[in-house]
Amino acid sequence: MSATSVALVSAGGAVLGAIAGGVITGLTTTRNTRIQAQSQREGERIAREHGQLDKHIEIRRAAYTELLHGVTELSECWASILNAPAADSSDDLRDALTAARQAANNVKRRTIVVVLEGPPLVAEMAGQCSSDAITYLQAILRVYQSNTAPPSDATVRDIVGDRCDQEEDAAHSSYAAFIRTARETLGGHL
Repeated sequence: MSATSVALVSAGGAVLGAIAGGVITGLTTTRNTRIQAQSQREGERIAREHGQLDKHIEIRRAAYTELLHGVTELSECWASILNAPAADSSDDLRDALTAARQAANNVKRRTIVVVLEGPPLVAEMAGQCSSDAITYLQAILRVYQSNTAPPSDATVRDIVGDRCDQEEDAAHSSYAAFIRTARETLGGHL
């Protein structure tokens, strides 16, 4: 073999080696680019899901807190009614009854939102809390209205006395149970 042939074979081998190296490098680069793009898409998907989860938790927290505020507002109405003069002509009593009706309606609406947000156990506790709070209000009114001639200086509390203790205990107990369940659902943060 002549020196020219050896040089041509060597040059051809070098060219083929360069081409093969380029092809292998290109294939490896393409594969690595695909893997990197897939990893990036997966990371973005996880971040989106995490963001949506955080948003959903905040929506639940807001719904639970709104219900708690509504029940607190209703309990303030209980106190206003119980401390109002028992005379039918009392403006304080009329105002307290109007506020209590509005608060009870707010509690019902807020309970619906909690039931929709869930989960089922929290929805059940919210329904019980709402029901017990409104039942206590109704018990106060039932006992008050059954007394036809209250003394002139009596308050509604004087008339009701301890006849609604069971309903009051149930209202406070279900309120505490709702708080406990909501807190557990939100990971300890309400």
